[in-house]
Amino acid sequence: MASWSFGETLLVAHTVGTALESLGAEWYVGGSVASSVHGIPRATQDADIIATLRPGQGRKLASLLGEDFYIDGDTAETAIRACRSFNVIHLETMFKVDIFPSQGDAYSRRAMQSRLVRVVSDVPLLSLPVATAEDTVAHKLFWFRQADESSDKQWRDLVGVLKTLGRDIDQPRLRLACMDLGVEDLIDRALDAAGIPPN
Repeated sequence: MASWSFGETLLVAHTVGTALESLGAEWYVGGSVASSVHGIPRATQDADIIATLRPGQGRKLASLLGEDFYIDGDTAETAIRACRSFNVIHLETMFKVDIFPSQGDAYSRRAMQSRLVRVVSDVPLLSLPVATAEDTVAHKLFWFRQADESSDKQWRDLVGVLKTLGRDIDQPRLRLACMDLGVEDLIDRALDAAGIPPN
């Protein structure tokens, strides 16, 4: 396996995102890349991309990404039709991008509309659409709950975002996102861990 860096991670995510844009899909980066942008950076070997993909675009995406990536067009197409995630692997670095078709519900539409374009690298100059800090924390709480509240990695990521933003975190929007994801009972615990008084 080739060595890789966080900068290469961002470049691979950007390449996949550019292919999605050429299909007319809206997209943004979530997960640990988003929490690294908003909070405490950490190395990660994968990126989560949420995209408004439609049936018929899985094979087209595979064609656009070409020989630099491994992606099974049929598998991608099946996943899109079932609204399930599928992955794309950059062959030089073996870096993995998990693509999540947007669910199309009120929360998913709001998260897509609220995404932020952030400069994530100066050399080369690179910007990516990323989930808001509030959506990033809410999703990290969701995955923390899915892991029986035992994932130190998810907890460190989300608390890192909260500590970095402090009182600038939009608590009403965070609570709305957490309510949509069924994790509103974890918010005050997370705020307390970050030293932020609830409001």
